[in-house]
Amino acid sequence: MNELLQQRIQAVQIGRNTTFAQMEQKKSLRDELDSQLEAFLSNGGAIEQLPQGFSGEYNKGWNNSKPKAQKTMREVMASAVSEARARRNNPSVTARNEALNKGEKRYHGTTCKACGGTLRYTSNNCCVGCDKAASIVRTKKLREKRKSEKVKS
Repeated sequence: MNELLQQRIQAVQIGRNTTFAQMEQKKSLRDELDSQLEAFLSNGGAIEQLPQGFSGEYNKGWNNSKPKAQKTMREVMASAVSEARARRNNPSVTARNEALNKGEKRYHGTTCKACGGTLRYTSNNCCVGCDKAASIVRTKKLREKRKSEKVKS
């Protein structure tokens, strides 16, 4: 009974709720690691001090698996940066930025896939010709709707 009480007191003093057998296991493991470290150093091994925040296991994740999320994020970021740089060097983008800086409402950019025009709005980069055509269609539909409402009344 007295031995059990002594083990419990030692476990509480360590700050963990562990048994005496677990404490002995940890102590033997610690001793084994110390002996392995001494053998490593005596065979000419050296310990390298890494800067804070750096890890020698940078390519390993949990369970020695490569972190797929980190690799994917790096690939996504690299492609996004290269796309942004390519966009910045695009003549159409530079033309729009220059027009925006000058306060102009329209500029000549890339050709429209629908109508082939190059005149675009600086505010939303939409084709001026297609936007006007869509506006005409909308107003015609609105007028027809109003006429049909008046006839019904």
